[in-house]
Amino acid sequence: MDTPSPSNTPSPSKRLWLYIGLGLIIVLALLIYVLRLSGAFDGGISGHGWAALIAGTSVSIILGGVLTGTLIWGRRNGYDEGAHEMHWNTSDANTDGEP
Repeated sequence: MDTPSPSNTPSPSKRLWLYIGLGLIIVLALLIYVLRLSGAFDGGISGHGWAALIAGTSVSIILGGVLTGTLIWGRRNGYDEGAHEMHWNTSDANTDGEP
């Protein structure tokens, strides 16, 4: 069997984005299918309302993911060690019972 050359295989980050994109497409397709079956589109929300609802929800989820990723990345790279050391130093100084 031939092994694929490194130039032909996508990088892990490209594969991750591909999987995320495919997952979003599948989730959206299932959501639309379920909403159509339940008759939710026949109600009082217009097309613009649905677009605003989907856009707002998407932006909120993306923003939450970005902020969570930033928090994890900063913690792993040691950017908030100073804050932790300051907290540890003040809590150690107050062990004698006096404020």
